[in-house]
Amino acid sequence: MRIKYFLRIKGYMRIFVVCSLFFILFFSPEVNSEINYDKKLNKVRGQIKDNREDLDEIQNQIQKRKKDKNKVEKEEQNITGEIKSLNKDLSGVGKELIQLKEHLLMTKDKIRTINEELKSVQKEKKEHLKILKKELYFIYVEKLWDVSEYDFWAKGLVLSKPIAELIKKYEFLKSVTRKRLNTFEEAKKNEQLIVELKGELISEKKKSEIIRQKTKQKETIFLTNKKKKTILRKKLHSKKIIYEKEIKKLKESARALQNLVNVLNKQTKVLEGEKEKGLLMAQRKGFLAWPRAGRVVSLFGKRKHPRLDSYVINNGIKIKSETSTEVKSVAPGKIMFADVFQMYGKMIIIDHSGGFYTVYGYLSRLNVVIGKEVKGGEIIGKVKTGRSLYFEVRENGKPQNPLNWLREKS
Repeated sequence: MRIKYFLRIKGYMRIFVVCSLFFILFFSPEVNSEINYDKKLNKVRGQIKDNREDLDEIQNQIQKRKKDKNKVEKEEQNITGEIKSLNKDLSGVGKELIQLKEHLLMTKDKIRTINEELKSVQKEKKEHLKILKKELYFIYVEKLWDVSEYDFWAKGLVLSKPIAELIKKYEFLKSVTRKRLNTFEEAKKNEQLIVELKGELISEKKKSEIIRQKTKQKETIFLTNKKKKTILRKKLHSKKIIYEKEIKKLKESARALQNLVNVLNKQTKVLEGEKEKGLLMAQRKGFLAWPRAGRVVSLFGKRKHPRLDSYVINNGIKIKSETSTEVKSVAPGKIMFADVFQMYGKMIIIDHSGGFYTVYGYLSRLNVVIGKEVKGGEIIGKVKTGRSLYFEVRENGKPQNPLNWLREKS
């Protein structure tokens, strides 16, 4: 029971869909309105023109962004070169600092060595001076620096000392004192030289320290510049990425517009083709082949019903044959409908473009499907022997007298 109910509902839905389609095709204001292909073509061509202008504008923006990107890339390259140069300079400054540090260390070592030598010389000087004082005091006491030969011998006799010993002591003390004086003088000279050298080294150390400070300042300036340029390079790189993204989006927009222009061009060609087909269909008026062989048993327009004593309006004609069953398309077109439709039974609607349609009803068999392109004279279905074919011609949704479109029979 439920299955039958479901099938009944499904059948009603099918009828509703078919009726809706038939209404849209033949009775809607859009279909019934006069189709002006020139107006449509002008509208599409206007859209193509606007889109091409937009496309040209986008192409100009792409070129501008490319120039901006190239400019940023050059700036980025220049800054990269400057950073490389700064790195090279920093490397040189680093080497200078290392050399200065080494020189300062060597200078400190020299000063330390000189201080040690100076202490040693001063110590030796003090010792020699102490000994020298004793020796001089002894010579002074003994008065050996002014001894006459007489006094010398007399003192030797008085002192009862051997002459050889006196001579030996005299010569020895004189020789030792002379050497001690020389050593003391050399120690004084060495001390002076060491003091002078120490002063030079200290001065050199001060100069090196000044150079080190200046070099350090230079290094700080280089590092500051490098930091600034690195930040600028990052900004330029970010700017370049933004330009690249903008170029990508603009190219996508350009492609979309170009695709739209291509679609509109195709639409223009379709409209031109439909216009041409419509004109061709209009030129076929009075020369269309008959959809089937037979005789007309019901005419177009207002007619009195033979049995009901009332008038009916026929939107088409009926063609009957006792022998022929084949139904043919009267002109090239596209199948818009091929199914059962209420009292018309199995029915076919063909779109011939330009607002022209033909309708074939009371068919017993359908040889075509929706969307198929058919040629003029192609078999599209069949009618049972002895049954009539219902045939309509419509222009812009309005029924036309098919006999005005079909060629006269010989």
